Amino acid sequence: MPEKITSARAITIIVILGIVVFFNALFNGFVGDDKSYITQNPELSPANTINFFGKNFFNTAGQYRPITVIYFYALRAIAGNTAFIYHALQISLHITNAVLVLKILDSFLHRRLSLILSLVFLVHPLQVESVSYIAQTGGLILFFLGLTVLSQVKKPLRAINYISVSALLLISMLIKETGVIFVLLAVLYVFLFAKESSKKTAFVFCAFTNIIVYFFIRLFVGQIGFSTRPLTPIVHIPFTQRLTTIPSVIFYYLKTFIWPSKLIIDQQWVVEYPTISTFFLPLAIDVTFVVVMLLVGYYLYRFHKSQLRAFVFFSSWLILGLFFHSQIFPLDMTVADRWFYLPMVGLLGTMGIILQAFLKEKIESKYFIGSAIVILFLLSTRTVTRNTNWKDDLTLLQHDIQYENNFNMNNNLGIEYINIGEYQKALSHFLTSVRQQEYEYNLHNTGVAYEKLGNVEKAKEYYWKSLNATDYGLFQGHNHDEKSYKSLASTLVFYDDPQKAKEFIQNALQDYPQSSDLWFFLALAEAKLKNTQKALQAAQTAYSLSPNPQDTYVYSRLKSNQPFEIIVNDKTFKFSSY
Repeated sequence: MPEKITSARAITIIVILGIVVFFNALFNGFVGDDKSYITQNPELSPANTINFFGKNFFNTAGQYRPITVIYFYALRAIAGNTAFIYHALQISLHITNAVLVLKILDSFLHRRLSLILSLVFLVHPLQVESVSYIAQTGGLILFFLGLTVLSQVKKPLRAINYISVSALLLISMLIKETGVIFVLLAVLYVFLFAKESSKKTAFVFCAFTNIIVYFFIRLFVGQIGFSTRPLTPIVHIPFTQRLTTIPSVIFYYLKTFIWPSKLIIDQQWVVEYPTISTFFLPLAIDVTFVVVMLLVGYYLYRFHKSQLRAFVFFSSWLILGLFFHSQIFPLDMTVADRWFYLPMVGLLGTMGIILQAFLKEKIESKYFIGSAIVILFLLSTRTVTRNTNWKDDLTLLQHDIQYENNFNMNNNLGIEYINIGEYQKALSHFLTSVRQQEYEYNLHNTGVAYEKLGNVEKAKEYYWKSLNATDYGLFQGHNHDEKSYKSLASTLVFYDDPQKAKEFIQNALQDYPQSSDLWFFLALAEAKLKNTQKALQAAQTAYSLSPNPQDTYVYSRLKSNQPFEIIVNDKTFKFSSY
């Protein structure tokens, strides 16, 4: 590194390295929730804009993120289903966040040290999930707004600044619930570093008002409470067992920050009972970490008081970030790499204060710089490798299931095998998922795999099981998933008693009265029963709801009293309503 690192040069280094390390992520596709949240989400339409602040796919099961809905609505209107544009924007946002981290660290550390730590934030493999997972872009936007707020509160605040800061804090909470962390950090920053007592009082009032407004919008406009998805194992275990799991949760983030060898998309483990490896050892390491932090704080108080407030600020940043992701409040998985995006700055800032206090002039030595370059190279290499795992769902799941074999991973991997016609492999993963924890989705998907393999009776058995599974509240405003109804309706119509099919479909239509597919199957059932007029009425309804080629064909044939044929799984079924 050159002797003098200007701000412009430091930013240039961040931008270039960010592009190099994440370049291969630009060509990845849509993965996981990218499809259900964005590309296949019918709620991201002009007709649904009135519901962006109400209940929808983003605002449910304890999460309330209306600004995120607006962001994806606008982006999909521009980019459509071109993944490259989403990735380019997300990588740019991450690089911008790294520059903001540099600006924050510059306030407390030497430029050379703040640049090194900002580069660690930029290229650390834990960041891949935040940068490559399009559906989680809200976390990056939240971070950008939060750091913008912190940069604003450093300046003398006038009335207009209070308004802009308040707006940013409120928007950050409406992007993601953890926006409240930046509200607390902004208050802490003012109390630690502001000299005017009036500024402290005004800012506390500002922050308190923002939280009240947020709760009002969430509870009364969105009508979203704070319950989370009960399907998740960490949610439905007792609070005491969650407390037993917390040491391993915190240890996971600290360990993976230091040694990011195993990075996994969906972790659903819990500590069922304390053992040395799952409770006592993580607890001992966590406690040791806290004790070391306290000793460092005491040392700074005695010998480097000028550094103490910065140490308190960054360590509080780390603690707040870990606290909200520690499972005190149960989340939808046990740990997630993206949840350390925000706390990482607290850890890096704390490390920077410690290095600056203890190493002093050694920070400028060639040995320190050389070691930093080696570490950055190793982290960057691991990140580039991890980017390749995110190419698509199949690649990611095949890799990650080697380290975390749970019901959700098996179900999702089974879906990917269905999509490429590997039905036997799909069935194996679905059955494993059911054994691990059965619920409507994996039971239904098991039925789909059996049907694809030609075992209709087994398929029908699992379709019925899916509709009688434990209710985990997965379907907003409905009793079941529409696919579960449609799969069983199809099986009953083509392979079973048409009267039974008719009764089942009529019941399903009470849950999904606007389902053109269910009306289509009802038309087929009525045709089999020779109820000509009822078959025509059902076909007409299906056609009016969705005039696709199949609905149009059946409706036209029934209207003209002509027989028709339907092909299912390479078999031809003949129908006539007279």
